[in-house]
Amino acid sequence: MKEVVAIELQQLINQLETVISHGKRVPLSQNILVDEESVRRVIDQMRVSVPDIIKQAERTLGERDRIIAQANEEAGRIVQMGREQATDMVEHHELVEDARRRAQELQAEAEREAAAMRAEADRYALNSLASLAEQVAKIDREIRNGMSALQGH
Repeated sequence: MKEVVAIELQQLINQLETVISHGKRVPLSQNILVDEESVRRVIDQMRVSVPDIIKQAERTLGERDRIIAQANEEAGRIVQMGREQATDMVEHHELVEDARRRAQELQAEAEREAAAMRAEADRYALNSLASLAEQVAKIDREIRNGMSALQGH
């Protein structure tokens, strides 16, 4: 149906192009002289055809909307069935046990990673404090040397 409408409209456009292409060019301008009666005839055909084309397009859109509504309804039924199946599967004992085991494994892994991160943080803090202690000791030596030098005078 859509193809018939497109063909009919295309034919009318082709007829209008033919009328224009058979027109005579006005010298030294972009204007063309065309047969007024031929142009009016094509335009009249378009006026008659275009409302039919619009009605056909509206029918097509209505059909499309109906098909989409049916598809949405079917999709809803499929989703509901999927949810029911998923619920049944989750309630199955083996899946629950597997999930619990996996949760315990993940928790143990997280605790191991946290312990490793704490150990790394402790090493970093210890190294930072050792470096700071060396700097403080160096400053202390410099202060004592400075005091000794001043007392020796």
